[in-house]
Amino acid sequence: MTDENILDLSNTTERDAAIQDGRYLLGEKAVEYIQNQMPLLPSSPAAVQDVVRQPLTEAQKFVIREEGLVTVPYYATKKEKAKGTITEGVGLVDTFRPKPGENFAEAFLRAFDAKEDRARALVPKYDTFDPELQTQIMSGVYRGDLSGSPNTLEYIKQNDWDMAAKEFLDHDEYRNPKTSKAIKERMER
Repeated sequence: MTDENILDLSNTTERDAAIQDGRYLLGEKAVEYIQNQMPLLPSSPAAVQDVVRQPLTEAQKFVIREEGLVTVPYYATKKEKAKGTITEGVGLVDTFRPKPGENFAEAFLRAFDAKEDRARALVPKYDTFDPELQTQIMSGVYRGDLSGSPNTLEYIKQNDWDMAAKEFLDHDEYRNPKTSKAIKERMER
């Protein structure tokens, strides 16, 4: 794949054009796109006309809203472009990019499940937390911020939420004036 075939989201003009023409979906549009690709649930033969898809969890919807969905290969940042890191779908990189024959929802579910396993390994009490806290932990693990912050994880294990929040924001990307407002706001949630 050549660079001219890869969308560069660090380029404002390209990003805006992708939003305009539907290659880059944000918020509820991204959630709806993924929901429409979710696997079908088993149903009775009498209900064949009523297609029922596996529902997304609230945590999955949150991550999709925050990440957005890009329907073509893209570079998320100038740094990733320089490194040649190609992303697709809901922030899917490396082994999580869609495999041949796999749609974006299937790739997302595979990535989300793997990252939720990672969240459980990083935060042993993960399954005992309320769904909202689990969602925020998953957002941090999905982006990669939380797994790169051992001090934050230690404060979480100690249930010291004020220090965990403070430490989480003591992050090079958060302090960088070039980091987008949207990423900073996501980290603050």
